[in-house]
Amino acid sequence: MQLSVQLFASLRERAGSSRLELSELPEPLDIAGLKRLLELRHPELGGLAHVRGVLGTSYVDDNTRL
Repeated sequence: MQLSVQLFASLRERAGSSRLELSELPEPLDIAGLKRLLELRHPELGGLAHVRGVLGTSYVDDNTRL
């Protein structure tokens, strides 16, 4: 699976970019799994436990599948 992740505020500053393009993601994947992968692949982002996921224009829980 491929995914484009848009970053805002301090995450955008830490990444040095407003968007991350991710590929070779496992399926199925939920928001919690995505946050763990982001922490591993992009350690500059720091811990993401406090970060809320958004799909479209709605906030979603960590157990929401992508």
